[in-house]
Amino acid sequence: MGPGGRGRFFRGFAHVVLAGPPAAAALRKFRKALESGQTSVSRFAGSSPAALMDLVLSLAPGEPVVVGLGNIVGLGEKVVLYWEERGEPDDR
Repeated sequence: MGPGGRGRFFRGFAHVVLAGPPAAAALRKFRKALESGQTSVSRFAGSSPAALMDLVLSLAPGEPVVVGLGNIVGLGEKVVLYWEERGEPDDR
């Protein structure tokens, strides 16, 4: 998928946070694809799901909708467990 495709995929998102080992390389590509849009993108280099959620909530105050995409190993698994322990289902 070319840069235009990535730009369309994230259209409507206020912010995209990339995490995990390939995040640095992906960040360069996403910044180029998103330069002209209203979506901003940043990288999370840590391994703590609590720190990741602190970053996300600092970027999107209020009651943001958070969507996770990726592998369910490493940080992905930690985030899922974090959400299961602390989250509340949204039954809307």
